[in-house]
Amino acid sequence: MSKTRLFTAPTQVEANRQADEWWAPQKGLCLIQRTQVAVGFGSSLAEKDQWAVTIHYEAENSN
Repeated sequence: MSKTRLFTAPTQVEANRQADEWWAPQKGLCLIQRTQVAVGFGSSLAEKDQWAVTIHYEAENSN
């Protein structure tokens, strides 16, 4: 069964940094999917004030 971890931040770079810092030391997990979405207010992607990065993963031996 897959699990999900969500990271939000005011910028895309910061949300990705948080996700990378969490993912790097993880052992025994298999990445299923990673998404990044602008979720805040703003008329263009450059002006969005909130970003979300979601990591979907499962244990390597869960097959």
